[in-house]
Amino acid sequence: MKLVVCIIAIMVWLLILPGSPDHSLKLSAIAADNGPDEAVREEVFLAFRHRGVDEQVVTAIMYRDRIYLPVSELFDLLGIYYQTDAGQLLLSGHYLEPDRKFRLDFSQFRVSIKDETFNFSIDEMFVDEMDFYMDPELFSKIFNMDFQIDLSNLFLRLQSPETMPVVRRFERREQRARMELGIPYLEFYSEEFERRRSLLGGGFLDYSLTANISDRPNNYNYSGALGMEVLGGDLQGGLFGVWTETTSSVTTSNMRWRYVFDDQPWLTQLYVGQHYSEGLQSRQFRGIHLTNQPIMPRRMLDDFVFHGTAPADSEVELFINNRLVDYQIVDEMGTYDLTVPMTYGSNQVRLMVYEPDGRIREDDRRIQIPFTFLPPGEFNYNVSAGRLETPLPGSQSYSDMASAKMSYGVSNWLTASLGGDYYSEIHDNRPLLYGGLSARFFDQYLTSIDIAPDALYRISTSAVYPNSASWDITYTHFTTEDAIHNVGRYDYDARANLFLPFLFSGTPFNFRLHADRQAFGSRSNNRIRTELGVRFGRLTLRSGYRDTFRYDGSERLSTDGRLTSTVTYSASRARTTPRMFRGTYFRTQLDYSLSRDKFERIDFQVSRRVLSNGWFRFSAGRDLISQNNIFEAGLTFDFNRTRSTTTARTARGSSSVRQSLRGSVGFDDYHERMVFYNRQQVGRAAASFRFFVDHNNSGTYDEGDELIHADALRLDRTGRTRLHDDGIVRVTQLQQYYKENVEINTGAIPDPFLVPYVGDFSFIADPNRFKPMDIPFYMSGVVEGMVLRQQRGEDHGLGGVRVRIRQLDGDFDKTVRTFSDGSYYTMEIPPGRYESWVDSTQLDFLDVYSDPAIMRYEVEATAEGDILEDMNFVLFDRVPEMPPDEMPVSEDLLQRLTERAANALRLFAAAQQATVDQELEKALDFIQRSLDLYETDYGLALKGSINYLLGQREIAREFWEQASQRNPDIEIPDMDELERSIIPERN
Repeated sequence: MKLVVCIIAIMVWLLILPGSPDHSLKLSAIAADNGPDEAVREEVFLAFRHRGVDEQVVTAIMYRDRIYLPVSELFDLLGIYYQTDAGQLLLSGHYLEPDRKFRLDFSQFRVSIKDETFNFSIDEMFVDEMDFYMDPELFSKIFNMDFQIDLSNLFLRLQSPETMPVVRRFERREQRARMELGIPYLEFYSEEFERRRSLLGGGFLDYSLTANISDRPNNYNYSGALGMEVLGGDLQGGLFGVWTETTSSVTTSNMRWRYVFDDQPWLTQLYVGQHYSEGLQSRQFRGIHLTNQPIMPRRMLDDFVFHGTAPADSEVELFINNRLVDYQIVDEMGTYDLTVPMTYGSNQVRLMVYEPDGRIREDDRRIQIPFTFLPPGEFNYNVSAGRLETPLPGSQSYSDMASAKMSYGVSNWLTASLGGDYYSEIHDNRPLLYGGLSARFFDQYLTSIDIAPDALYRISTSAVYPNSASWDITYTHFTTEDAIHNVGRYDYDARANLFLPFLFSGTPFNFRLHADRQAFGSRSNNRIRTELGVRFGRLTLRSGYRDTFRYDGSERLSTDGRLTSTVTYSASRARTTPRMFRGTYFRTQLDYSLSRDKFERIDFQVSRRVLSNGWFRFSAGRDLISQNNIFEAGLTFDFNRTRSTTTARTARGSSSVRQSLRGSVGFDDYHERMVFYNRQQVGRAAASFRFFVDHNNSGTYDEGDELIHADALRLDRTGRTRLHDDGIVRVTQLQQYYKENVEINTGAIPDPFLVPYVGDFSFIADPNRFKPMDIPFYMSGVVEGMVLRQQRGEDHGLGGVRVRIRQLDGDFDKTVRTFSDGSYYTMEIPPGRYESWVDSTQLDFLDVYSDPAIMRYEVEATAEGDILEDMNFVLFDRVPEMPPDEMPVSEDLLQRLTERAANALRLFAAAQQATVDQELEKALDFIQRSLDLYETDYGLALKGSINYLLGQREIAREFWEQASQRNPDIEIPDMDELERSIIPERN
């Protein structure tokens, strides 16, 4: 902790500000002589609406049919940075950008912004005891802010060509919210409804029933998959059966049981049954599999630093996948560093540099991060052992197998792996060992190497460019002819792909090329496939060529060249399109054989949506070689409980009809309900939510509680939500074991005064079953009280005072204003812990302090609604009770400080000492009183630290951020070391 003497020295610079001992007299004189007369002015309450601002009530002043608007109140709502000096009647700050500084002098009626200064009359700006006020026209002249007042409806609106800071924050929040759906910036709420393992629970059954009716013997296919929770893990498997008039058969597949371990980094999943190995060559086996791979796939690899140079004061913006993720002003050294997390997959990165002279530089790049890469320092393994499900090629027996693979993230551009495979049929008591490297060079170039001396050597490299052009090349040299790693008995295998988009005369084209070659001895197979495409609006044309060349030495054995032309068109859904063609998709294809020098086949297809849940398709084709026609028509309907597909086909004089039904049945065992869906559910998870009014305040659904029929859920991931007739909201298509964020949409609840016991929360989805979650609702609370001003020993109510109410364990945050008698109240307050305080700006104007400075209380969850009365604040003139005289502040220092600054400094020192003494509530009161006198960056930082020690981490972060905004060089405590360094014996 800093020495008190050092703190005092620093605080001298912070606290010696111009003061006015006759502040109250000066304020009264300005209000009386240079502003509206108290006796004839009227308060007008206007509902203020602006994007990013929840509707707020603004108190304007009407005088002689003229409206004056409160400056600091509007600046607070709009997020405009300002500071007030009530003693000198000054309001200063910067408007939108740091270099657009302004200064409003209400004593001299002078305004300066940037390099311009204006003088105005006393009819345009004045001060009263609550705020600074200006004529709306003055806002327009100074800040280009056009305030529009609708007195008939008591509305206040703002129009401005510039974006207000509150709107920017709102847009950033929206951008982050959208971004959190698919990238690693997602933050989870507190977890509710913890994972509870069941010996036997739930269950899903996916089914598919198909009947094939034709002039040949009919056949009937059926398949199904079963999944449920067994012994705390998930069990699932499938079966497939065929029945005809003469035969029938049934087979099973993918029968396995998995157990997921919680909070075990060294072992996360155990599989028993049928699974796939993770070795050099993946094979299906029956046995056991262990891994420590994370349950939820990683989203982020690592933090990437974008470093560069640009002229000082340039603005640098970093976009990833067209989303602004960071922003920086270039320092005086001409350098910038932007650090952002990079996600797996393809990242389109765009760096925009706006130089002071108006020039714009743009740098586009594509960063590829395959899922094979591990974050630096991460270690993963996969171990498998068992017996293969199918014999190796050329064998009649089932080989025993074992496989192990380990991977380690060396850096964010290099991942190394080691492993070994063993198959009893081809290995003589010695496993096949291999190693590999995956590397990324210059952001967009990827290279991977596999080295297995007893099997193969493989290298592959690829790149993707900002314009989406890409290429990849893979070469494999085989050193073995075993039936697993070299099925074709090749000497080597080489493959290459190229994709090149380009514009020609403003028209988008794209070119694709694929080539591969397999060599064995003197023979080789060579394949090539090319395609050229062009798009004209909704019309797309493609022409392709493919061929296979087989050689023995230099002699060509065979060739099979073919040209293909395709035309597709997707009709618009606009009203100008004839109704019968709206949204219709057309496709036609013509094939030409180069070896036969003939047209081979022509096909035509049309498809479109019918009704609200159906899809119709029709295709016709003709084999130009055999002169046979093929016709096919299909109709698919997605019903709520099943999916039906009917297909009729005729070809070569034979006709057939196929009818299939597909769907899923789930058993919600908690509510004893069979639930039918048209999508497969096995291998996924579901949840059932029951909303109810908890009349007996038990926290559980009991007899007599009122069920709420409302679909009031929001999920941050893809999931199908449906309100059933039993009043339960069920969500399907969730991922097993994934943590899900849930928000309760109170706007969908019929009674607006009902609030949920938990608002936003997270839960972990249970496997192959419905996870039950009961959400009790209670009547919202009411907080009411008074703001009283004590003068000459008497208390009287003070109107127009802003009282802030903020939830400590939730998101509720509201500012209410007292009525003319000083009373205030607010409704619809959710249960939870809260704190309230009087607006510090208004306290400065009144030159008073509040008792209490901060009021903490709890709104309890009750069916009738908790009512908290007498939540009163009393305002006293600022002659506060001083901390003990032994606080170490020198007499010389006190003489050089104004009385007000000295009092603030004493309170700050007292807050420090109380913190050391672990009297945290007392410390919070001292620092709040100090901030009421003078708001400083050190005071805000200390208030953040005290709140942190009280367990209010989010509030601590807010105050620390405010301190950093005022003084970027201020030292903010480290969260992990705070308790150890200041009060090590705590806890």
